[in-house]
Amino acid sequence: MLIPFIVHHLGLQTYGIWVLLVTVSGYFGLVNFGIPFAFEKYIAHYRARNDFASLKRFIVTSLYASTALAALTFVIPYFGAPLFFHSLLKNDPLHQHVAIFSLLVLNLSLSLVSMIFTSVPRGFQRFRHFEHSFQLPDGRCTSRLPSSFY
Repeated sequence: MLIPFIVHHLGLQTYGIWVLLVTVSGYFGLVNFGIPFAFEKYIAHYRARNDFASLKRFIVTSLYASTALAALTFVIPYFGAPLFFHSLLKNDPLHQHVAIFSLLVLNLSLSLVSMIFTSVPRGFQRFRHFEHSFQLPDGRCTSRLPSSFY
């Protein structure tokens, strides 16, 4: 029911371009490859061992790596979008579509940088779940996190 309404107000060609832009930008969302979960794991790992020097190095390195990944994610499509749209839409003015696509890619890039900021509190929260003592298979209790959790 919503699609005919949108097509009526946008027009068939603009709706098609909008669907294409949303689909392509959605595929760019796969760029994180589960990196935030790895951030959480290592933050919890260093926090559980009270290795704050390694924790600090890891967070700073993760921030730099996230920023570099975000820059690549933004720069490549930003310069490639005009070529992509020119080959796809030969008779249509491209400026509006390239601008919309660039805003979608900028949103993705900023979310890649922000993933370290969401992973730090989650890593610390994950540590809290594991800071209790564990009973090992041989019956001994330990206050350390067994290596099988990593």
